Amino acid sequence: MGRTQRNQTDAMLRIIAALDSPLRLRIIELLADEEHPVHELVAKLGQSQPLVSQHLRVLKMAGLIKGHRTGRKVTYALVDHEILEIIGSLKKLTCRISGE
Repeated sequence: MGRTQRNQTDAMLRIIAALDSPLRLRIIELLADEEHPVHELVAKLGQSQPLVSQHLRVLKMAGLIKGHRTGRKVTYALVDHEILEIIGSLKKLTCRISGE
């Protein structure tokens, strides 16, 4: 396996690992329609700010979201909406496999 292929595989595994959390999937769903500052995500998710920030960090490290700072406020958005198509495909596959 060449370096490029190994790097691509590593990046894919980071994305898959980032999707391995119901809370992170919910964050992606919330960011599907519009960007949100951290405090809005905390309120909508009903989770603590440190926990939400930890999950945002995982999604950012996987390259799925980006944040921009305005003063003290950090607002997050999806990098590419294609992740929504991937999640949709996974939902369809899960239904087919489970027979639902």
